[in-house]
This record gives sequence, C-alpha cells and structure tokens, in this order.
Amino acid sequence: AICPEVFDRLRAVHDLTLEEISQAFSTGNKLCKGEGKSMAHFMISKDKRFCMKTINSSEREVLLKMLPSYFEHVMKYSETTLLCRMLGLFRLRYGGVDTFFLLMLNISRQDVSCRRVVKSFDLKGSLRSRRVRVGEKRSVMKDINWVEQKMCVNVLASRSTLILEQLQRDARFLERCGIM
Repeated sequence: AICPEVFDRLRAVHDLTLEEISQAFSTGNKLCKGEGKSMAHFMISKDKRFCMKTINSSEREVLLKMLPSYFEHVMKYSETTLLCRMLGLFRLRYGGVDTFFLLMLNISRQDVSCRRVVKSFDLKGSLRSRRVRVGEKRSVMKDINWVEQKMCVNVLASRSTLILEQLQRDARFLERCGIM
C-alpha cells in the first residue's frame, strides 16, 4: 500500500475497512481492459461497490503530488464533493515489473435508489477528441456524444444551486492541482 495513513482516513469517511473491501474482491473478479485512451485495466468488485484501475507512472506521480490537497478537499466537502472517491493506491510487483492500482468507490453502482443505467458517458468537460464515432464498438460515450444526443440531467431546483456551487469548488480544486 502507498500512503496507507491517508487512505485509511479517506476510507474511514465512508466507514470502510480494507478487510471489507478485500472481501468484496475475494472471488469472481476479472481484470478488463478499458476503452479509454490510457488503455487502463479495470476490476469491479463482485458487489459492484468498488473498482480498481491500473495507472501509469505519470498518473501515479500526479496523484501523489495532489494527494495532500485532495485529502484536505475531500475531508472538508465529504458530504458534497462530486470528485471520484479514491480509497487506496497499491503496487503489485510481478517479474520485476511494478503495476499500480487505484482503488475507488464505483460511482456507477446500481442500487435500490437508482434507476437502471441505460447509457454511460465519460464526461471530461472538453469537446477536443471527445467523440465515440458511429459503429465504433464502445459501451461508454463521450462529451460530443452527450451534446449530439441532447442529453441532460434533471435536478430539483432546490438542489441545483448546491450542486453548481460544489462543481465550482471541485473545478477550482482541480485547476489548482493543474488537472484542468
């Protein structure tokens, strides 16, 4: 484990332990190649609450550099942040080669409070090279597809101001970290 004390505290925000997470990954999980530019591999826990993603060395360096600020931000806005919830960073050494895995809460988990997911989008907030072309075999659409399909998110008026304020806080945080 890398930075175990930080991730222990981030997991504690969600009342999660490594033992509980390990149990969720204990059987029947497959490592699947992602569809994104990074070609990362993903693994979803059997109960679909968690996902692990391989990250390359440059992504790892960015993550470690921003981790203290991320920790502060998530602790301050734990109830409202819309950022992904990182729960651990691990290194696996096999045959002298290091592979790094980022453990996260699975935001697309379907539970009783959600309707069935019909379409998935990987939205980055940019239109540059952000389209899945017709006929391309991908299950996750991108930003231009969202615009072209005239997609929207319906939010109660009473919640929209709170969501927009948190989006602005999260965006400013990512900007300070040099990610946006």
